[in-house]
Amino acid sequence: MITTANDEKIKNIKKIVDDIANKKAEKLVLGAQKLAESEIKKQKELLEVETNLKIRQAEAEAEKTKMQEILECEAVKKKNLVAQRDYVTQKTFAELEFKLQEYVSSPEYIKNEKEKLVSFKDIFADEGTIVFVKSADAENFKKIVKEVFEVEVQVRVDKKIRFGGFALKNENKKLGVNLLLDSALEEEKKQFFSFAGLTIA
Repeated sequence: MITTANDEKIKNIKKIVDDIANKKAEKLVLGAQKLAESEIKKQKELLEVETNLKIRQAEAEAEKTKMQEILECEAVKKKNLVAQRDYVTQKTFAELEFKLQEYVSSPEYIKNEKEKLVSFKDIFADEGTIVFVKSADAENFKKIVKEVFEVEVQVRVDKKIRFGGFALKNENKKLGVNLLLDSALEEEKKQFFSFAGLTIA
């Protein structure tokens, strides 16, 4: 009977110890779970921050790449426009220059230049008037000025003149008129760029 009672007490004590141990174990498990959940949450938050940062970096890099591509496309576009402008200009004015050369070789040319001189006869009627022409026109203009002007007018060769026409100058009266075909051609080029939409910023 004593043994049985003792055994029963031992069992009760063991049960109490086991219950305490189980409760502690449960607490430890719950504590471990909470700790794990907290760590997982932190890791998720950290991962989200890192992911968002990488996304922003990727977007910034993509924007930079896109901008670079746009700039490169604009550069290529401008280069092509310049090439197109140069081609159109060269072709157009090569034809125009050819026609000018034909014109200055015709009898009409000298006749027209004489009429232009006549229209400025009164303005440049004083001494000191000079007519600038190209070398090939010098002799013809010397004859013309004698017919047109009553005063002595000098005819000077300007080697810069390529096509023809003339420029009048009177140093005494501080007057000047530019009727050179070269100047008219250059002005035509400027107008051509504007009206043909070939001006490039």
